[in-house]
Amino acid sequence: MKNEMIIVGVGASAGGLEALQAFVKYLPVKTNIAYLVAQHLSPTYKSLMVDLLSKDSTISIQEAHHQEQIKPNTMYICPPNKNIIIEGNQILLIDPKQLTYGPKPSINLLFESIASNKGSKSIGIILSGTGSDGSRGVRAIKAEGGFTIAQQPQSAKYDGMPNSAINTGNIDLILDAEVMGSEIVEILKYPNKAGSISNINEKTQVYRNILTKLQRNKKIDFSLYKSSTIQRRIERRMAALKITNLNDYSDYIIKEDKELDSLFKDILIGVTSFFRDEYAFEALETTLKERIALKTEKTIRIWTPGCSTGEEAYSIAILISEILENSIPDYKIQIFATDIDEDATAFARAARYPESALINVDKKYIKKYFTIKNDEYEVIKPIRDMCIFSRHDITNDPAFMRLDLISCRNLLIYFTSELQQRIFPMFHYSLNDNGILFLGKSESVGGFNHHFKIIDKKWKIYEAAYLGQKSAPNPVKIFIPKPYKKEHKENNDQSNIPTISQMMVEHIQRHIMPMCVVVNDSFDMIFIKGKNPYLVHPEGEITQNIFKNIRSELNIELRSALHKCKKESNLVKSQFYKLSIGKEIRYVRMLIAPLDNVMSNNLFMICFQEEESDNLKSYNIINNDLNSNEENEHLKLELERTKEHLQTVIEELETSNEEMQSLNEELQSSNEELQSSNEELETTNEELQSTNEELQTAYTEMRAMYEEREKDTQRISEIKEHLENSNSRLKTVLESSGFGVFDYGIIGQQSVYIDENWAKIFGYTKDEIFNLTDNLVEWFEKRIHEEDIEHRTRSYEDILLGKKENYQIEIRVKNKNDEYIWIRCFTIGIKDEYTKNIGRILGTISDISDEKVKEEILQRKKSYIDSIMHTSLNGMYIFDFNENKNIYINPQYTNFTGYTFEELKKLNSKEFLKLYHPDELDSLFEHINQVKNSKEGEVFELKYRFKHKNGHYIWCFSRDAVLKRDDNGNPVEMIGTFIDLSNYQE
Repeated sequence: MKNEMIIVGVGASAGGLEALQAFVKYLPVKTNIAYLVAQHLSPTYKSLMVDLLSKDSTISIQEAHHQEQIKPNTMYICPPNKNIIIEGNQILLIDPKQLTYGPKPSINLLFESIASNKGSKSIGIILSGTGSDGSRGVRAIKAEGGFTIAQQPQSAKYDGMPNSAINTGNIDLILDAEVMGSEIVEILKYPNKAGSISNINEKTQVYRNILTKLQRNKKIDFSLYKSSTIQRRIERRMAALKITNLNDYSDYIIKEDKELDSLFKDILIGVTSFFRDEYAFEALETTLKERIALKTEKTIRIWTPGCSTGEEAYSIAILISEILENSIPDYKIQIFATDIDEDATAFARAARYPESALINVDKKYIKKYFTIKNDEYEVIKPIRDMCIFSRHDITNDPAFMRLDLISCRNLLIYFTSELQQRIFPMFHYSLNDNGILFLGKSESVGGFNHHFKIIDKKWKIYEAAYLGQKSAPNPVKIFIPKPYKKEHKENNDQSNIPTISQMMVEHIQRHIMPMCVVVNDSFDMIFIKGKNPYLVHPEGEITQNIFKNIRSELNIELRSALHKCKKESNLVKSQFYKLSIGKEIRYVRMLIAPLDNVMSNNLFMICFQEEESDNLKSYNIINNDLNSNEENEHLKLELERTKEHLQTVIEELETSNEEMQSLNEELQSSNEELQSSNEELETTNEELQSTNEELQTAYTEMRAMYEEREKDTQRISEIKEHLENSNSRLKTVLESSGFGVFDYGIIGQQSVYIDENWAKIFGYTKDEIFNLTDNLVEWFEKRIHEEDIEHRTRSYEDILLGKKENYQIEIRVKNKNDEYIWIRCFTIGIKDEYTKNIGRILGTISDISDEKVKEEILQRKKSYIDSIMHTSLNGMYIFDFNENKNIYINPQYTNFTGYTFEELKKLNSKEFLKLYHPDELDSLFEHINQVKNSKEGEVFELKYRFKHKNGHYIWCFSRDAVLKRDDNGNPVEMIGTFIDLSNYQE
């Protein structure tokens, strides 16, 4: 193990070549490290990456080949259109047959295979790229106790992949590509440098303080979890921070609030998958089919505590759907999926999973129960509707009730035995009679085998045993119903008079069977009637077993009678026994009968019948108080009863002996395999123990990524919805506005698309145009006015050569009537994903002939107005109400005031208003308000003084009116004329 080769997985996408070149340039040589690179490539692209990286690399670079043995000091590049994984120290290249939407090669698959094969020795690196590939893989590596590194987003050409990995909370180091190689060597040396981390003992005050901080901050009591699990997680966090003293780590938690969150995430367990342990789910499906077929009610209730991100809950929902098929609408199905991690349940509720999550799911299930949405697989709505996800702390919150199935897999192994002692009775209480308990392959019901009967021992499927009346599990109580009592009524109401049948039952209960006990097939008491002197309470641990609670004189006889009753399913009567109860002598025998009821199968009733000695002269009585001569007779009788019991046992043993012999052969065969496996298991046990506990991290490490993915999914969904609405609106606008759309593909087989509006602008229909010509582009170019051909050709070439991204031009084209019309043409070039050259031309055209006519008319009007303004003997201006200054003046304005328009533009509104005489400002503002509030056509006059550029004031007489209003009718601009009255003013 000391010289085990380290395999480093490297994932990259867009911009990854630059990052890899920087990475390989500074890699240490002569190490025991190999590198496997999954770089996203086009399936049809011939990669030159090996040649490009070899130029600057310090180690050997080569393309990976199928079943090639991995060598140290070598970097292997995955070829295009393949997925790369490892098995031991061997490379496997697999075709991406099932999954077709994700990037290739898959970084997630590479990282997950390294984690599975190398465990805590696995290392994963995420370099530049877009998307989120690799985020699931780094969780797998962290779950195995490996190490993860991401490129510093600021130094990455594309920061999508590094940021996505960082946001999962599963990245240990964030570095520039140049220093990653040397840091990997330091990571591998660190355990030797640091020595063993200081002993963590759950009894120390420091350890308890850390748990107290977690409980206070996260509202979860981790003291009920196995201390070894918590200790491993604390050690993992200390190793990541290079802290070797528990006191220092405790102080660090106080200083760094985020560290408590990191520890909490590490402790939580989140490793799950669809149909985990395939054969276990097949066994569960068989059991569910049988139980559902026997149900009389059309209701199915299931609980999956510790559901994590929901894969197990959805797997069970799919099984139910497969079992019920077309009859599923007749059933009310509720699957309560709960977890203490609200982020995980939120992710599960969204029901969207990456492709790598379904890699081992049967294709028929993927096709039937998943849809592809935003490059993710979404569980279909009928399956989602079965599942109800919520936060629930199994150690503290009330349990769900009336359940047909509890699936609690790989959760209990992290609980202390004390907590398990509370959980199993709660499960039994929650399940319906004969309900199913489904556990993980490393779990069992332990000492609660009287609560649960085994259905499938290998796959840990149990049935809730019938124990009679149920009561809350803490503490367990035995239900003892009160006997019927005859009530004496003073009135003669006939409705209160018991029937003959009721009186018979009451008489039998009181006189014939005043004392009885009901036991199950495990011979545990589940019901007691009457005050029974033949039952005792032995010292020691409390038990409900009938043989431990009955008087010793009756034990052998009862055991024999119960076995006989169980075998023959008939009433069995024992002999009468003479017993001393205190100072009394009593004669009693036992009657054992099976209870025939659907809900009480395998139950037996034991009745204790007492008689007076005078009535027993014809019976053989076993006397337990014998003297000398009678003792031999008593022993003979007891010996005969013992022989009968032994004969019964022998017959049963002989019956089962053949089964045991065949089973023994199988066991012997299996034993040999187990013997050889045992040596390997002993060798790897410590590592597996460590791995099992460190799987806790996966749950926490998934949370941050799932949260971001959920947000991203929500954002993408909103964007998609917005785009769909925008596209719908655009289509409506295009149809109503008259814009014509064209799409011209210029790479490969050329293709042209036009819509009806495009053809309509030329006076044709689409079909007419395509009937006229096979080359639409040439047809269009021939209809361009000769004066506009050069302008259009130059703009088109700029697009093809990449000089411009788009252009908009106005040209004349000939329509169906051979008349020239003006069109406005907007064109944009779209680059090919692989060649990076322009591959398509998209654009719109619109008929602007009417605009051109209006534009010409407006131009003539503008020229006419400009002539009037410039030739007027009066000063003319346009005043903007919002800016409080003139935005146009004519030459005569400058002659009167001395200011040019450029000089006035430099003044702000306050500076412009200072040009008016202070005494006339009030009248000026009143005048402006009058104009603002005026009706159309109203003109207002004002006499005022205005400061000339030379510094003196001139008297002006102006006439003003509103020139322009906005869409709401509010005045925006005022036009005015004025004359200089200075020559007429005294």
